[in-house]
Amino acid sequence: MKLNKTLGLTQILILLIGIFAFSFMIGEIGKSQGIEIARGVGIVSGQNANLSQGEGAYWAEINREEIPPITTQTTPGEDKEEKVTGKVETIDGKKYYVIRDSEGKIINKELLDEDDTKKNETGKDELSDKGKNKVNNWLLTTGGGIVASKVTELINTGEVKLFGKEILKLSGKTTEKVGEEVAKRALSKTFGGQLAISAAGSALGAAINWAIFKWIVGADVRNMRSASTASAIGFAAGTAAGVAVGTSTALGATVATGATIATGGTLLGIGTFGIGLIVALVVALFITLASFENYSKEVFNYLVEAWEPDVGGGDCDLCNELEFGCTEYQCRSFGKGCEIVNPGSVQEVCVWKDPDDIFPPKITALEKVLPSADYEYRPLSGVVTGVKIFYTKDSSSNGCILPYSSVTLGINTTKYADCKIDTERTSSYEEMIASMTSFEGFENEHILKLPHVAAPSVESQTASGIPITQITNGQNQEFFIRCESANGISNVDEYIMEFCVQDGPDAFPPVILGTNLEGKFLQYNQSEANLQIYTNEPAECKWSFEDLNYDAMQFEMNQCSQTEGDYMFPPFSYGCLGKLEGMKDRVENKVYIRCNDKPWWTSTDKGARYANEQSHVLKLQGTEPLVLDEITINGKQSGATIKDSVSTINVKLEAKAKFGADNGKSICQYEFGGNWIDFYNEGSSGFVNVNTQRIPLSEGFYNYSIRCFDAGLNSDEGNIKFTLVTDREAPVVARAYYDVNNLKVITDEPAQCVYTSQTNLGCTYNFADGTAMNEIGESIHYTSWQANKKYFIKCKDEFGNQPLPGQCSIIVRAFESFE
Repeated sequence: MKLNKTLGLTQILILLIGIFAFSFMIGEIGKSQGIEIARGVGIVSGQNANLSQGEGAYWAEINREEIPPITTQTTPGEDKEEKVTGKVETIDGKKYYVIRDSEGKIINKELLDEDDTKKNETGKDELSDKGKNKVNNWLLTTGGGIVASKVTELINTGEVKLFGKEILKLSGKTTEKVGEEVAKRALSKTFGGQLAISAAGSALGAAINWAIFKWIVGADVRNMRSASTASAIGFAAGTAAGVAVGTSTALGATVATGATIATGGTLLGIGTFGIGLIVALVVALFITLASFENYSKEVFNYLVEAWEPDVGGGDCDLCNELEFGCTEYQCRSFGKGCEIVNPGSVQEVCVWKDPDDIFPPKITALEKVLPSADYEYRPLSGVVTGVKIFYTKDSSSNGCILPYSSVTLGINTTKYADCKIDTERTSSYEEMIASMTSFEGFENEHILKLPHVAAPSVESQTASGIPITQITNGQNQEFFIRCESANGISNVDEYIMEFCVQDGPDAFPPVILGTNLEGKFLQYNQSEANLQIYTNEPAECKWSFEDLNYDAMQFEMNQCSQTEGDYMFPPFSYGCLGKLEGMKDRVENKVYIRCNDKPWWTSTDKGARYANEQSHVLKLQGTEPLVLDEITINGKQSGATIKDSVSTINVKLEAKAKFGADNGKSICQYEFGGNWIDFYNEGSSGFVNVNTQRIPLSEGFYNYSIRCFDAGLNSDEGNIKFTLVTDREAPVVARAYYDVNNLKVITDEPAQCVYTSQTNLGCTYNFADGTAMNEIGESIHYTSWQANKKYFIKCKDEFGNQPLPGQCSIIVRAFESFE
């Protein structure tokens, strides 16, 4: 059940806009506060500045035209000296206390009242006691730009020398502009640090959100995807907010003090980190909760098996009610106990064969599946029913089979039954996991072949890292079996089949089970072929053109499986991949293959490796090009016209090839509607000498493309053109004449002609009752000439077209003329 709908993109966008707006507001407040302070102080001491150390000063050079860039001198240890003067001057008829630098440029000035000045002994204006107090306050608070220790000296002497390892000159129309310029320059030093701090806090907040839902809430994979996305959005939002607030605050402090606050830097960093963390966490939590869904979680296990009808036979009679009768297959589909009785007679019906059967099938071991005379069944001791598959050549007398042997479990039942098998004990037939029935329906024999990987050696398991405590070689492996009758009666007790695998060293070479190229042809001009070798155990394999021992073989397989199924082999199998080279056309290429076991083995391992002493011989036939020799339509060559009397004409398309992989045996296709369709070949499959396909077509012109492939993938193409004509007209007698005591008629198409001379019947006779005329070829027909006799002639073509009832193709009256 869903708790909330997933947060929409619009909501996320609104949330982000709100965060940035809030951050911008705080930044603007910080910036404004810094500028206001700068506007009031103008020039401040460098005691808290990062840009200057020791005694020094910052001052502003007033230039009402422009604000040039900041210039900075930063040579460590090099003392700078600047002479600053201060005196009363008259400018534009008004008196000012003017501060100038060593070049005489005005740094700043303060307007004076009349009583702020007085004349000295030389008649020049100087500061009165009131004026000294005013200038002193001005210099210390609102714009003089002189450090406090130098103010008294400047007022009393009219000049002062300023020293500092770094002197910063600012130009500006007002001190407000100076503050803003400081803010700009400070931004380059402040933004990077605030970004890093804010990103770190945001990352922690995003991680906390993810961890909450992963380990505390225990969200499933779908909700964790939402949490991951929300954490990413939260990280971005938190970083932006932290940078905006932190940078704005730092800039405000920079403008107010002339540089980034050093003593408060740690607190500022903590604040930026915290803002990033909180915003990221809040945003991520909000999005995750908004999109969180409460999924129900259930595990379903699927086992693909053939469909089976219900047990018993209570519905067998329903099959007898089917409209078109009940077949054997249909009868069995109504119940496992249903069966057809009296087949082929009028009393054929579907019945419940044995409704009174209440006994389960009896199970016995199937002797014929034992691999050889070296194996036998031995009854299990005790109260259990079953057998052990015993290998008589086992030297330990335990009867354990060799490692990597294939084991076949086979049982026989006293009645048709369905059987199941499991590796664990269960309480009923229904709880067992796998079926032993090999096809739809019941049978007496039930066989399950276990792959070679079911019997691994101790060495291979140890090499794979399996703890020795988990290796079960030498112990009996048990399989539990129950069977159920057609009436649904199953065994209460399990039938047990068991075997053990030897726990000693594997002292036998690998068994080469086959290759992917067995019995294959090579395509013409194909000198290489990809080879797969299948073995019963992990192995390394080689091949050569001569029958050599393993070490002497020249060509190695480059990919060999250490565990079953490596390199896409069939499931539960081992093998090697490689490439055959040097294959020749038109001859049999013979390849010898041998394999060596324990591919993990080194000289420090115990035991030894065992290679094949006899080669597996692979024969590959080189081929020549396939030639599509003949294509016919109804036995006629391309360009033929085919007639029939029906609107849909059934034609037979035939294609015959020669040479190629197997004397022309091939599979052919014809193109229809842009698709290639295999010839049906009267239902047969595989490669054949003549491919046939029957196609119903309407009259018209046709051009079919044909292509054929042989077992070596050689191919050839061709096409056939033909015209289909629908002929519904009876043959026409084109000519009738006397010829050497014979009456001859010629028809316009191949036909059969009959006649009668009975005038009382005329043209009313049936074609089958007429007297057949002799033929010369297919269109010339004749009979003996009798003067003064009428011949009522009817002709019929190969499609059965003939004159309508009561009509003739021609009526001929024979006579003789004497002159």
